[in-house]
Amino acid sequence: MVDRLARLDRLERRYDGPIPDDALAGGALCHDIADARSRFRSLTGLARRQLAVIRKLRDNDGGDVKRRVLLGDLRFYLDHRRYWRGELRRLLEVRSETNTTSGQWPDAAVDPAIAEDGP
Repeated sequence: MVDRLARLDRLERRYDGPIPDDALAGGALCHDIADARSRFRSLTGLARRQLAVIRKLRDNDGGDVKRRVLLGDLRFYLDHRRYWRGELRRLLEVRSETNTTSGQWPDAAVDPAIAEDGP
């Protein structure tokens, strides 16, 4: 009982407003996986759009200064995307190990988005 109260207390401190249903039902691990997945996908989208802008500038003979700034931003997006991809893989492994040790079937479907190398 104390664990449930402590978990609920942590969730109440984490959220400003109503606690999402998935956090209540699945615990912090499910929320962390969803958070890592959304950050990873968001950074993937940012990197793709940034690449499109850089290519347009290159094709239209845009300024080198603009491209340098955009390349710096792209590097930032890719570095953070790489971090969140690793974090998502780690969290999915933890969930898989937890499901295996608790007698449940491990997750067979890994998100295909984290398996890709490019943005």
